Amino acid sequence: MIMMYALQHAQAAFTKGITSVRDCYSPHGVCKTLKLAESKGFITIPRITHVDAGMCMTGGHCWDEVVQVDGPWEIRKEIRKQMRDGAEWIKLLTSHRSHIPEFTQEELDAAVDECHRRGIKCVVHAGTHPSIQMCIDAGFDTIEHGTFLTVEQAEQMRDKGIAWTPTIFAYTYLYEVCKKNIEEGNADVFNDPVAAKEQRDYAYYEPAYESYRDNFKKLYDTGVTVCIGSDMVMYGAPVLPIAEEMSYMVKYGITPVQAVQTSTSNPAKVLGKGDELGLIEEGYIADITVVDGDLSQNIDCIKNINTVYLNGKAVYSDGVRFI
Repeated sequence: MIMMYALQHAQAAFTKGITSVRDCYSPHGVCKTLKLAESKGFITIPRITHVDAGMCMTGGHCWDEVVQVDGPWEIRKEIRKQMRDGAEWIKLLTSHRSHIPEFTQEELDAAVDECHRRGIKCVVHAGTHPSIQMCIDAGFDTIEHGTFLTVEQAEQMRDKGIAWTPTIFAYTYLYEVCKKNIEEGNADVFNDPVAAKEQRDYAYYEPAYESYRDNFKKLYDTGVTVCIGSDMVMYGAPVLPIAEEMSYMVKYGITPVQAVQTSTSNPAKVLGKGDELGLIEEGYIADITVVDGDLSQNIDCIKNINTVYLNGKAVYSDGVRFI
């Protein structure tokens, strides 16, 4: 069931013009199996770079979905196991809806050291000030969310070569849904445990939405590398809302061309594939998305997908997937 769901979403990426994805954790072996099936010619999917399972402290964020580890040597051991099992990146989760960090600095430092000495990159989920700073100090390769990132922290990330994946849409969507439930007095939301949990976090989503709205352009202007990201699929939200994420980036102050770079050349460089993906140049792999309209002037043209090419072969055109 999980594999069918994963395959469906992977192939749906083509309808959004997406030819490469970095999966930041899924059930053990899912992405590895998809990539194996693709290599054998059984399926056609976007290029996948993946972690295995994420890691949190005992009882930490997403404890029921990821691996729980405590202490620097337990973390190092889990990284070694995941690399053995085919992980291409490693992910830790170290903050949730609180300003209290979850992993200690010693644990974060050990994770980065183990990854980098073994030649693998690492990504971290961190949203609030103390945790973000600890992750910058540790030297992770990318920080996901960074919801309450400061200008000073963005400058440090720029100088250390740490990229930022803001996921504006995820928090804005949750804010808007929860706000609507309150305004309409929708008590039914509490009949669903997942929806009820999100509703209880409304006090976090409102300042999160405001932080992105008020600070995104200032943070972008520091020169920190910004990459597009969608976070998980939420109730009622569009699948892989990359177009919506880019629209928010432009709404909050950057140009359409800059927004396109967050989904092409920027992530290609972060993934270590900047010499073969992310640009339309001689010698590069022909992963190309064609849209109707002038995308350099109107970011909403990204929703008008005409044709998508993967390695020079059309995989989607005029509403039809060729897979």
